[in-house]
Amino acid sequence: MSSRRPRWPVAVAAATGCFLLAACSSKSTTKPPAAAASPAATQATAATASDGSGASAPAASSNLHACVLVSEQDATTALGADPGVGKEDTQNGDFGGNSRCSYTVPSAGVQVSASSIAGKALCDGNRQPNSVDVPGVGDSAFETPATSAQEATVYFLKGDTCISITIETRASTGSPKDRVIALATTAASRV
Repeated sequence: MSSRRPRWPVAVAAATGCFLLAACSSKSTTKPPAAAASPAATQATAATASDGSGASAPAASSNLHACVLVSEQDATTALGADPGVGKEDTQNGDFGGNSRCSYTVPSAGVQVSASSIAGKALCDGNRQPNSVDVPGVGDSAFETPATSAQEATVYFLKGDTCISITIETRASTGSPKDRVIALATTAASRV
């Protein structure tokens, strides 16, 4: 007769591995703190803002929040219409973070993406041969070629964080290039 080993040690080991994996990564889908007029005020607001659960939202200086980099008011100015509160997806962990924020109105929108995970490599990897440098934004910045006359994208590096901002507008509102550069300049001042 062959002896059969119990399976419970394998199940316990698998469950422990899943628990440790979940504990090592954190995901935040809470609403970002509202952006303020100055970087210091933004960080103070972010550090004390609450999502209604009684827990404070993370400070902007320690975790990425793309909706803090470009606020609803900034997006309203760029789009010419109030898009409402941005929809954010943020993941912050021990090795950095990623955050995406979208503001949309009919036929237009602003998308902000920020990553502190291999930020320089990420920005460098998105540079195309026909990208155009944008002076005065972050540590370095460039505009990528647009896929249409109503779209513009700027990537910039600030410290170890790569941020990209894309604006897509209605044809009647004119060229989006100046507006995306204005958004990038504002966002760089908040990193």
